[in-house]
Amino acid sequence: MQLWPRLVLFLIVISIGAVCWWRYVFSRRRVRPLFYDHSIPARWGFVDVVMCFGLWFGVQILITLAATMAFGLQPDQLVKLGSEWLSLVSLASQLAQVAIVMGAIGFLVVRYQHRWNRFWYSWDNHDEQRIVELRRGAIAFAMWAPLVWGVQAVLLDWLQVEYKHPTVDAIRKNPQALVLIPSWISAVVCAPIIEEVLFRGVLQGWLQRLNVRPALGWDRLLLGDRPGTEAERDGARHFSWMAILVTSILFGGAHTNQGPAPITLFVFSLGLGYLYQRTGSLLACIAMHMLLNLVGMAFFTLEIFQ
Repeated sequence: MQLWPRLVLFLIVISIGAVCWWRYVFSRRRVRPLFYDHSIPARWGFVDVVMCFGLWFGVQILITLAATMAFGLQPDQLVKLGSEWLSLVSLASQLAQVAIVMGAIGFLVVRYQHRWNRFWYSWDNHDEQRIVELRRGAIAFAMWAPLVWGVQAVLLDWLQVEYKHPTVDAIRKNPQALVLIPSWISAVVCAPIIEEVLFRGVLQGWLQRLNVRPALGWDRLLLGDRPGTEAERDGARHFSWMAILVTSILFGGAHTNQGPAPITLFVFSLGLGYLYQRTGSLLACIAMHMLLNLVGMAFFTLEIFQ
């Protein structure tokens, strides 16, 4: 792919990001502190976190086993399928994961009497809140994407780290509609929803409970709050870099065997974690994640066809 389209897009994004950084750091610092915890207080315990992630891994295993049984293959032989079937199996797995994640959220809502909209929106909820959250995600993308791209450029171009991803490999082998459409849906729609709900909403939401003062008891941290209690009134909450850092390490580790992805996604996750803890908006994090994947898939698809 020619260099100038990438350069033009990079300059547009970095220019918008520079303006946003200037306004955020200098113009609004006196009114809205840079480090402020506006996230939604979680009420679930570590047991619930393990359950949600266990369901996430479990549905992937079940889809893999179902595919191997349907095609009469061993689990390590799925790569022998054509790119079309691999893309469809991947999309089916992603859709099943979305359903499981939504089911897990429903369970947490019912068990802990946690309002559904608090998984998605900030405290200042109003009729146009969806537009506000999407705009926040777009601004955060413009501010953080150049840094992520810079780290990735260093790893790919200077250190010559090979990028590997099943979706990328499938498109390279067979750039047809039956491969492109499922791959785009998986990467741009399903993956951001699944990962942001699990890592930001469930995991980081629980880790932020460790920063409540006065400290919560171990029974509440492990098993969650009893129905009817008000977790948000337990005490003062302070901005916690620990929650962001631990979540980002695990988020990057979940993308091993994909070349430089663990490092670049660790950096990306730092921005996502800050956005979530700063605004309390899961929808904004999903929008930020979707935009990064959208731009990446667009560049890769154009490169393949050229």
